Amino acid sequence: MRMDMRSLIWLLRKTMRGSFDSTVRLWDTKSQSTRPLMTLTEAKDAISAIYVTGHQIMTGCVDGKVRMYDLRKGSVDVDVIGCPVTSITPSKANDSYLVSTLDSTIRLMDGMNGRLLQSFRDANYTNTNYRIRSTLAMADSMVISGSEEGNILVWDLLSGVVQHRLWHGRSGGRGTGEGGKQDVVSAVAWNQLRKEWVSAGGDGEVVVWGAVR
Repeated sequence: MRMDMRSLIWLLRKTMRGSFDSTVRLWDTKSQSTRPLMTLTEAKDAISAIYVTGHQIMTGCVDGKVRMYDLRKGSVDVDVIGCPVTSITPSKANDSYLVSTLDSTIRLMDGMNGRLLQSFRDANYTNTNYRIRSTLAMADSMVISGSEEGNILVWDLLSGVVQHRLWHGRSGGRGTGEGGKQDVVSAVAWNQLRKEWVSAGGDGEVVVWGAVR
């Protein structure tokens, strides 16, 4: 996996994809070839999340581990989370990362040594069955995530205390109220420039929100 810097820069301009076959593959988007340039095979189960920052590739896996590939060094570090991973989000400083798992817990992990820095839970936050994405927001001062019950929670990063409990539906109430697929808020995304964020639900709607304070 070791390569020179010129090859590294070229490689990071290519497309990348995680797979249910437990691999991460990189392709050249300008080539007509379907053969991947590189295949990462360390995972033991489906790849559920992937993030590229600089020369590093981060992957979250159903085997309960986060793997960090350093293409410059040709190395891989593994953090054992212990439960299937549903999303990963590095901090702006790239010294820590947020990871969501199927035990209804979001964790802030130290990117250098894999130590748990903070955990985020709530009685109204459920994530045990679906792939739900969380995100850092407000210059990494808050954590936002959807839930399988149709609600959205906002935590303070440092204290781990819930600041807001919101509902995804336009009516401001529950979806089906049955905890079914229509209720699930599967993804959230933050726009730092506009101080806005969006939530996407199983009801087929995407909701745009103003900044939380």
